[in-house]
Amino acid sequence: MRRMTHALLILVDALRADHLGCYAGEDRGTPNADALAGEGVLFRNAVSQASWTRPSTASIMTGLYPSQTGLGGKWNRTREGRLRTRTLDPSIPTLAELVTAAGHATAFVGGNANLKPLFGITRGFTHNMWRSTSDGAVAAEDFERWLLAERPESSFCYAHFMDVHNPMPAGTIPARLDTGLDLSLVEESSQELMNYYAAAVRRADEHIGRVVRALKRARTLEETLIIVSADHGEELGEHGGMLSHGRTLYRETLNVPLIVRLPGGAFAGEEVYEPVQCIDFFPTVLEQLGCPPADVPGRSILPLIRGEEADGGAAFSEYLKPHRYGQSVTTRRHQYVQDYLLEETRTGSPDDLRPGVCVAVKGQPIRGGRFMATKVLIEDPEDEPTLSGVVDGVEEADGSVTVMGIAFEVDGATRFVTNDGSALSLGALEAGDHVTVDFATGPDGLRTATKIRRKAAGGKSKIWGPIEEARDLGAGLRSVTVLGMDVLIDGNVKVRALKNGNREERRESPVERVLAGDFIEVGRELYDIENDPLEARNIVDERPDVAQQLEETLALWTESLEGRSRTTTGDVDVDPETMEQLRLMGYVE
Repeated sequence: MRRMTHALLILVDALRADHLGCYAGEDRGTPNADALAGEGVLFRNAVSQASWTRPSTASIMTGLYPSQTGLGGKWNRTREGRLRTRTLDPSIPTLAELVTAAGHATAFVGGNANLKPLFGITRGFTHNMWRSTSDGAVAAEDFERWLLAERPESSFCYAHFMDVHNPMPAGTIPARLDTGLDLSLVEESSQELMNYYAAAVRRADEHIGRVVRALKRARTLEETLIIVSADHGEELGEHGGMLSHGRTLYRETLNVPLIVRLPGGAFAGEEVYEPVQCIDFFPTVLEQLGCPPADVPGRSILPLIRGEEADGGAAFSEYLKPHRYGQSVTTRRHQYVQDYLLEETRTGSPDDLRPGVCVAVKGQPIRGGRFMATKVLIEDPEDEPTLSGVVDGVEEADGSVTVMGIAFEVDGATRFVTNDGSALSLGALEAGDHVTVDFATGPDGLRTATKIRRKAAGGKSKIWGPIEEARDLGAGLRSVTVLGMDVLIDGNVKVRALKNGNREERRESPVERVLAGDFIEVGRELYDIENDPLEARNIVDERPDVAQQLEETLALWTESLEGRSRTTTGDVDVDPETMEQLRLMGYVE
């Protein structure tokens, strides 16, 4: 007869380790997590394998690194405005599948849209209770109801709480995760935003307490391995981002809390300073439940707790963007980061901005009918011109709409849709609406809208089209005219350019490209995380010995990924409901 045993994984989305009292060394209003730390083992150097939810949770549920799951990238938007993204390949077994196959009950509760069954990360749970909510109380209630109704003999449950991911009372500003929250779009100061974050951490702690109380009511607490952690951390201004993640590999987004309470409270009060990885949760749960081990790079942390292993080795993390690939290795004292600029893009310059060149410019309108750029990308000249911004006015009788000072004719062929794909009419638009306009310019110079899509308010505006005129204004300031609007570009704005056409034409994995030397340049950063936990000073030039050693460590790790890194998995068109859920979380505009 199999012994009664359980494993519970609690992930608090975007939770920083330093916001729990047990890590901060002071009262942070988190008594439930602190109590578990007192009854369990506290890991001071736990590292996520990615700095945003989809790749990090995919690594946790497969025991593989992001490049091995193929889920490191984000979204591709079709010309019709739909999202297309990758799902977890069915050939990759998930933790839930292995545990279920071994005869244990399995359950998932949570609300992050990245964890919908659509994407495959939570594949294999016999009870998948995903809900579209950021209120962790709902997930805690679902767990309590399932546990007390089912009372399984042995089980694995994964609870994902979203309170900290969306800490602002008024909701999320769209696209904040890519660039950080634009403080000009909110009324709160940086300190007020951090207060919101701290309050959300306290709410999440209440849900942890409710879950533990449910285990006590079910009389399974002393037979349960409890892992409390996060999928990633959060930027709070350390490196230029506020309430953002997924864009860097700095400590604030990778160093996650890790509290492990063993059955019976074994090894209570112990602390571990050696690095461990979130992919280690996979083999840890398998060992706890007596399941056969799996061939994955993650390793169980139970031998480390029992003192059967001397150290946790090194921890590795990755990120992937269309033009960049980042790697990080963390040891007990140092973090070393390498950032590769891949071949699809090259660093452009203001001199590249000439008449006839097609650009995609993100930024915001300013006084005088002008536009201040924050990002400029030289695009494929065959792409249709597009404008994304706020409606100034609608003339239904004349059949025209004006967006950011640019007028468009509307005819019977113009399509009107909402962000979720529902039909719309010109009369339903009004000043202040945020829209995206696709259009064509006739021989008479008039612009006719081919499609107008109303979006939610907020986010950056965008102009996408050919440069009509370029001027050097002096003092590092340039002006280009796009779609008849003057766009100002100062010396701090980075200009990037696609190389050899569409960024999606190349399908090799970033690992293969790094090993082949197929990149333009590589940036290197080294931080002493013991003495500089906020990573304010890059010491790569001061400590070339450490940098070289960790660069060699990364090279060996990269070689170990060769042949196991995936460039393709199953693709899926994201439905309008899921698109809206992702938008509310800040993942898409």
